[in-house]
Amino acid sequence: MIASVAGVRGGIIPCHSGYVKFLTTESFCLFFSYSGAHCCLIVNIHAGNENNPLEIESDTNLHIVKLSWTDAEDPADYVGLPKDRHFGWHESNERFYYGIERRAAGRPWMPFTKPPPDQLPSFDKISFVPKQLIVHLDLKGAPPRVNQFRDLFEFFKKAGATGLLIEWEDMFPFEGDLEPLKNRNAYTKAEVESILGWAREVGLQVIPLVQVLGHLEWVLKHAEMVELRENVIFPQAVCVSNPNATRLVRLIIDQVLALHGDDVEYVHIGADEVYQYGECARCLENLYNRQLERQDLILEHIANLSIYIRNEFNKRVLVWHDMLNVMEEKSLEKWSLGDLVEPVVWAYAENLEEYLPLELWKRFERIFKHVWGASAFKGADGPSRYYSNVNHYLMNHLSWQKQMNTLVKEKVKLNFRGIILTGWQRYDHFAILCELLPVGIPTLAVSLATLRAGGYDSRVDELTARVLGCDSFRVDTTLLSCTFPGFGIYSSVEQLKAVLADLDESLYSKHEFQGWMNEFSIRNNYSSAQKLVELCPQVRWRVIWFRGFAASFKTQLNEMFIPNTAAEFFAVYVEPTVAHLQKLANFCKRIFAMSSFPRRPFPLQRHSTTGNTTELSQEGEDHANMMLLRSQ
Repeated sequence: MIASVAGVRGGIIPCHSGYVKFLTTESFCLFFSYSGAHCCLIVNIHAGNENNPLEIESDTNLHIVKLSWTDAEDPADYVGLPKDRHFGWHESNERFYYGIERRAAGRPWMPFTKPPPDQLPSFDKISFVPKQLIVHLDLKGAPPRVNQFRDLFEFFKKAGATGLLIEWEDMFPFEGDLEPLKNRNAYTKAEVESILGWAREVGLQVIPLVQVLGHLEWVLKHAEMVELRENVIFPQAVCVSNPNATRLVRLIIDQVLALHGDDVEYVHIGADEVYQYGECARCLENLYNRQLERQDLILEHIANLSIYIRNEFNKRVLVWHDMLNVMEEKSLEKWSLGDLVEPVVWAYAENLEEYLPLELWKRFERIFKHVWGASAFKGADGPSRYYSNVNHYLMNHLSWQKQMNTLVKEKVKLNFRGIILTGWQRYDHFAILCELLPVGIPTLAVSLATLRAGGYDSRVDELTARVLGCDSFRVDTTLLSCTFPGFGIYSSVEQLKAVLADLDESLYSKHEFQGWMNEFSIRNNYSSAQKLVELCPQVRWRVIWFRGFAASFKTQLNEMFIPNTAAEFFAVYVEPTVAHLQKLANFCKRIFAMSSFPRRPFPLQRHSTTGNTTELSQEGEDHANMMLLRSQ
């Protein structure tokens, strides 16, 4: 795509694809290439001097075109492009598109992100648009089957992602001393090569995430690794003073980066939520002998591994920000962290002002050369949330835009690389599964569209619907007909959510249920059949529904995910309800089979965990069914 800047004294400058950077709240700079030189088109947002709308400043390697205009003028006259909105580039298909549009009558012109009209809406305000949008794949839970990755990657690219953060954990095909640590269903080397190849084919850069300090539960849970723990009780963090722990971490890094090859520019080493450090005997001795501060242990570990990765593999190192944020600035400088790592500031709340104060950004501006952000599209709204709360995650991304716009306004000069949209599958290695990937895909789509557009309104909903292959999309509405990967799983989870909600409303909250079908009644087989006449048929049809639902849903899960995912999901989110309903159904049979009841007081059944689920004889079951039919 080639655009032109007209009106420059004596000619037209051909401008090829480039990128945009805000300089102040009153100007932005459009960088592009021109005749082998790097150019910057500085656009002043405020009204200019109509007698001198253009002037050129240049040096050996940089051509700067300053464009200004009066409020009464049309800047499109000067840029030689359509007057409504077109100007520059947008990061779509590796191009940038930029626009200018009047905010309101009598008000200055303002820049906004604007691709071609059929792709993204525009917003009449300064909006932050990250250059890189990285989608996080958390494979420590519900890892997809290999044949699913191609469709997923093509969808991510279509939705606007530029890369992937892949957290392999125990699904990586570790060898040698690490082989006993991997998942029994781990991918093979050939499968990982295929996965990485498909990412490369669709144009998604891959960033491997390798935890090197905390969240090493997948390693430290093993009996032979207990001695590497910082605290023997908690298999969460390694002892950084133990040389065997350092060797183990380096071995993990070696194998992961060797298989990823030269295509990888970055590696993320995690290092978040380290709750135990400087506690064990080795660390205490290390602190005493070398006269170190407790925080030096973590910072030295991160610094040494970052140097190792840079020297051995020539990769840039990313690290979660939370531990760096609580360290003293002088300690970060002591270990040269500003030169060695790029912090990824993660925050998943709906309002980030409390979590990311301006001082945090100013502090990182002083220390680090580059900074990333991390939002969430799933897995950050409760460890047992199995369905998506789209509005929560959308608010998180809008809050991220607000944060970045504030930094522009406050003139905080951060070299912000982009945003990683995290999609956690477990809160940690020991936690249960939360939202499955297909459940989070609609949230991912609207989040990416919002970040790319620079804001959110109904036009973003329309774009999201097209990306998802849906008839329509609304944040607060269940999707009914779509073509995105895993839509069947999304739909089944929405059904499950609706049925479980209906159980509370239509059964558990009923007057008769609470008085005559409670745990006391079940344990002691003591209730009134008259009060159960309406409840028992509801219990029976729900048991039947779950049987049919389980068969189809398990098939969907087994098609998309590796073995055991369906079993675990059902064990957590389905089977407890089915078991309870079956217990209620058995209770109904027993009550309708009973012709008499003991007088009070009678011996009470206490603390039963089985609910007295003794099977009836065939004669007793037939009698119960007959009595139930007669009662209806």
